[in-house]
Amino acid sequence: MERSYFINSNTRDLEGYRVQLVATTDRQELEKTRTEFRILYGEALPLEWIHEKPWYKLRAGACLTRLEAQHLLFRLKEHYPGAYLTNARNIKAGEILATRRESLNE
Repeated sequence: MERSYFINSNTRDLEGYRVQLVATTDRQELEKTRTEFRILYGEALPLEWIHEKPWYKLRAGACLTRLEAQHLLFRLKEHYPGAYLTNARNIKAGEILATRRESLNE
């Protein structure tokens, strides 16, 4: 699995889904949410933030299928009731493996 992770982490980006946790214009709120997420879910689950003026968006996970993404969304809604699925075009294969590994360990 580690070998596959190494090989796939250097390949092209994939399309899939992420769970958007928050969209805010306040960078400090984004940082606070990111810190809380890491405390709750650890470092294993991929987490990214993007800035699309004026919004800062925090997104978690990386899933190829909508079914996998909905499972992750259901799990994250416990702490983030406003979370929703979003399309993603910048997913690395390693992020998908990490998300799947984390889902198996829940």
